[in-house]
Amino acid sequence: MQWFNRWVHPWITRANGIYLLGWLLLLQGAKYEWYHLPPEAISTFQTSQVWLQQVPRVYVAVSMGLGIGWLLWQRPQIIPRLPYWGGLLVALLFPFLITTGAPAITFLATAYHEQNIEVVRHVEKKFPEVQSQWKQNISFDQTQPITSILTFNIEGRAFFQVSNWERVVLDGFGYRNAIFDFVGKGWGVTVAGLTLSLMGVYMQNRYHALDLFHQDMRYFLPMTTVVLGVIIVYLVGINIANHQLATEMGQGHYQTVVRRSRQLSQLYPPLRGDETFLKRWAMANFQTGTSDRALSEFTQGCDLYRAHDFFDAKLHFEAALDVDPALFLARGYLASAWVNQAVEYFKTTDRPKLPVYTIPFPKRTNFLDSPQSNERPITVRSAGAIKQFETALIIFPNNIAALYNLMLAQTVTGDFEASAQTARQHINVQRFFQKSNVALLGQAYLHQTWADYHMGDMDTAWQRYRQSRDSKAWKQTVKRSQ
Repeated sequence: MQWFNRWVHPWITRANGIYLLGWLLLLQGAKYEWYHLPPEAISTFQTSQVWLQQVPRVYVAVSMGLGIGWLLWQRPQIIPRLPYWGGLLVALLFPFLITTGAPAITFLATAYHEQNIEVVRHVEKKFPEVQSQWKQNISFDQTQPITSILTFNIEGRAFFQVSNWERVVLDGFGYRNAIFDFVGKGWGVTVAGLTLSLMGVYMQNRYHALDLFHQDMRYFLPMTTVVLGVIIVYLVGINIANHQLATEMGQGHYQTVVRRSRQLSQLYPPLRGDETFLKRWAMANFQTGTSDRALSEFTQGCDLYRAHDFFDAKLHFEAALDVDPALFLARGYLASAWVNQAVEYFKTTDRPKLPVYTIPFPKRTNFLDSPQSNERPITVRSAGAIKQFETALIIFPNNIAALYNLMLAQTVTGDFEASAQTARQHINVQRFFQKSNVALLGQAYLHQTWADYHMGDMDTAWQRYRQSRDSKAWKQTVKRSQ
């Protein structure tokens, strides 16, 4: 027992217990993902989220290594606090690093977020038609492309009022719903682990913990203020430079606009995801005779898209992507053009209608004698729309608006099995969200119910229907009995 009292008992304290709990949470934070988007979309948009996964883990591992090293080789009372405070600051700046250093990731997160909202609106507006099995008279809504990921945009002097500075946190530092929709468990667990580790460190000196905290704050708060101040000046400076470019454009200084646009796009990557910035850059290139076919094609495609000429707009967006496959705004517009063209194609159906008579009663002809009786049924139009929705999904994988319209259109044609497969894609995509779309998942499980019903598997159909009504049943695995 002497060895126990000498070597083990001194370590069994409340402070070490809290520190150990924080250390275990940090291990979990290194295990789980910090940010996750559908990998198919990441590959198609030619970007990567590897650094979003590995860099934070390496930083957490270094912080843990320093803390454990000092804990083992020195006395517990002098565990260094700086690595944990620095790690906490970096973890809290993680959304800012995403919105600033990964514009394609930001675009994908924003697009999925907005598409989710569009689907909810359609379900609420067309609930009877969406809920029913017979959908012959259903209509789809057009989807809206993401025109800019530059949410931190100073539009006037009112921004500098104190009441508007919440935008610095929401838009400047990335603390908005679109970004947090895809933040993984690893980020939250790491923040909790760093906080508990700091609590354990201070409790090592329980009689002087408050004094140590005040001492650390005298050094840490000025450093944090400087870092945050530099970031704010950086964001405001980029906005001022962007507005200055608009002034230069109006004054006809096109060469200056071209040169500074290139510099600004490198200094602040989110500008590559702003339609206004790209169109101004393209116009300045045209005026100076500079060749940038990708921007030129993108600008022409945007103008045609605004005029609802989706067919010609697609040609220009495809040409822009042929030159610059990483132009994610063009890819988003191209997918939206395919979806909206399919919506228009589905809407302008030539299914049989009652004839319009111009002669008084009694009518000499009936509906079978009219030319409209030979027109194609709605299933033909649905089949054409389905092909266009599928093309949109190739361009923009897991596009929620395209998947939702495809699921409904397949039901209109009576292909309930294909509709159920699309519903399963919806369920898989929703797993990437922190909070699943209840309205969409309810319809996804319901359309699987129709497929099981038409297959004659009533038991499975009932279980699916329960999942469409009760979110507690979502985690249950339901398989057909046949």
